[in-house]
Amino acid sequence: MAGKRKAKRAIEDLAKPSKWRLQHGDFSEPVREADPETGTPVAHRRAVDTLGQMLLNGTITPQMHEAGCIFRTLFRSAAPDSIATTQFVRLSGVTADTMSGRQVDARRRVAKALDALTLMPAKPRR
Repeated sequence: MAGKRKAKRAIEDLAKPSKWRLQHGDFSEPVREADPETGTPVAHRRAVDTLGQMLLNGTITPQMHEAGCIFRTLFRSAAPDSIATTQFVRLSGVTADTMSGRQVDARRRVAKALDALTLMPAKPRR
């Protein structure tokens, strides 16, 4: 007895984001360039993030967008939600430094930025 045949899927246009990806946010218009290694033309699409969307809508100024990008980079460097991992090879008498100097500095700067936000007086709502 023969098994059931699988239904053929419609072939998607690989030059465009999939339906699944589009439900998670917009994309910028494609930027067409030549691949530096092969010279073939390629189209780069970038996902529009929240800050980018706010800038496009005119909700924030370019200076606010830049400050948000700097804060996002610092926050990622600070890695406040990083997962502690176990070392596979343990050397006796050696302790690992859990945070790098960059991470400590980023955490200090993020904490300073958050403190500045909590000290700002609230603006009355209209």
